Amino acid sequence: MLQINIDDVLKIVKLCVPYLIGFAVVLAAAVVVMVVCRKRKGSTRYLIRKNSLMAMLLALVVVVNLICWGPMSNLISLATGSGTISQETSDEATALCTEIAREGIVLLKNDADLLPLKNNSNLNVFGWASTNPCYGGTGSRIFVKGI
Repeated sequence: MLQINIDDVLKIVKLCVPYLIGFAVVLAAAVVVMVVCRKRKGSTRYLIRKNSLMAMLLALVVVVNLICWGPMSNLISLATGSGTISQETSDEATALCTEIAREGIVLLKNDADLLPLKNNSNLNVFGWASTNPCYGGTGSRIFVKGI
């Protein structure tokens, strides 16, 4: 099951905050200019408003570009397949996968010294599928938790 860690998302958002603040400042300045120019004559007013809208659009394009080439560049390059992962990161991921496998592979623990089983004895193994069966539609799905 694919999970998105909300802490990682918040770290990325915190990296983008200065860019978004800059865009908000340009947006506020353009709105102020549009409001101040309302007492101008028709053609001058429309020219100023048009330039203010162009400034807002340009600021948006610049901020998106800075975010994509700044804090999001590693994620975008990994998502498009052109990025690389360092050996340290790969080793950490391998160690985490090994730890998860060790914790999840235990089928039967011999805590009460019941093993080995005697001849003609029965053993019931109940897992998740026995208490919560899925009767169909088990195709590929991605679940996102924490959002």
